[in-house]
Amino acid sequence: MKLLFTPGDWCGTLIWDPVEGADSYGIYLKYSDSIRDFSCVADNITETTATVGLDYARRAEFYIVAKQKGTVIAESERITGKSNGLRANDFMVRDDKLHYFMPQMTHMLGSLFTANGEIWICDSGLSKIGEVLNDYLMDIRKKAADELGIDESDESLKIAINAHLSHYHSDHIAGMFKIMMKNPFIAIEKIYCSTPETDPEMRHFTGNNVKWNEAVAEYLPGKSTYYYEVPWGKHVRLDLENINAVLDLYPAFEDHTTIYLKEDGSPDYSRGYWNIVALRDEAHAKVLAQNYNSTWVVIRYGENSIFISGDYSGFDDTCLAPTLDYYGRENFENIDILTYPHHGVARYSKLLTDVTKAKYTVFMAALDEMLEQPRSVLALRYCEAAGSKLLWTDKGAFTATLDGKNVTIDRAPDEWPDTSAIEVTPQPLNFSELKQYQTQQ
Repeated sequence: MKLLFTPGDWCGTLIWDPVEGADSYGIYLKYSDSIRDFSCVADNITETTATVGLDYARRAEFYIVAKQKGTVIAESERITGKSNGLRANDFMVRDDKLHYFMPQMTHMLGSLFTANGEIWICDSGLSKIGEVLNDYLMDIRKKAADELGIDESDESLKIAINAHLSHYHSDHIAGMFKIMMKNPFIAIEKIYCSTPETDPEMRHFTGNNVKWNEAVAEYLPGKSTYYYEVPWGKHVRLDLENINAVLDLYPAFEDHTTIYLKEDGSPDYSRGYWNIVALRDEAHAKVLAQNYNSTWVVIRYGENSIFISGDYSGFDDTCLAPTLDYYGRENFENIDILTYPHHGVARYSKLLTDVTKAKYTVFMAALDEMLEQPRSVLALRYCEAAGSKLLWTDKGAFTATLDGKNVTIDRAPDEWPDTSAIEVTPQPLNFSELKQYQTQQ
């Protein structure tokens, strides 16, 4: 099969010779750094031609397969095409610093960082935070458009981003839908996400997995994005291209198991196993299963580090300790900025505080909400006692600048609330009516 390619502005035309006996043709592409080939999304398909979308300023190998009743009977040669799009990131300031931005928000997590022309989103909050992150990205793009002397409506000018999404709850991923689906000026390069629940009943309990998978199928394959699921218990290290920094991804520790309880509180092994914590009923499983698939990310630049913990922490130090030990506690020591697990709601951990020794601790929950929950009060007390400075995202946005040795924040820290008048009873290993079990089968 001969194959010709005529590149155009953000698209190209493929032309091939028809194959005798073929009843359908498949169009595939592979980017130079991709670990797999993609089934390409194409328009204007005839028996011998198709129009394909191309990534901005990146090369891709195209090829055609001829099929007869679903079986491949011929494959074309591979040719390389390249779009003539513009990369707005090339016009960003390069100051050998990492800039970490968290918007003003309550009870959700969304953030991004920039580093010498590289942009990463680390959780995207709800849709309104997606809009804030969009605005941040569009400001960068506008500066590039002004410097190039082109109109902002020119879709050939793209902002390139990568993303890490800790888990599938809406308060962590919904903003990404807005970025991924509605903005023609953004090119998403790679998205890393936690492995979803594998049980069919749990996997779809909120519909978030369904929506996400539909979005991936519609917007990502064959276009500008590689989508990777981070497997349970497998440490993944990602190097940044333009600055000597890395992202370390730490998925849920698979060796923790969860079991249901019978009415008398004894383990009910017949109902299967979940992650981390013993569950009294199906409702608890539905709420918790995704949280305990949440992936930690640690951003490291020189001596600086940011620990974005998503929602995974364990209800207490008994659950948390094996995970820290599994990955090595030394990998979580001396953190500059810690986003507290689950926004600070119903989570507490003296162990996490003692290990990280965070210079700044970020809470995304509202103060009134935290003061009504004993575990949240404990979290506040532990962090304050450890000498950490407080950043409360419902008080305002902030940007942290890391130069490899020092971290500076563009607003003053918040004052720790006085919790001395609040009575907090000792917290046992149970959470409400839940009990902790370690099982060996």
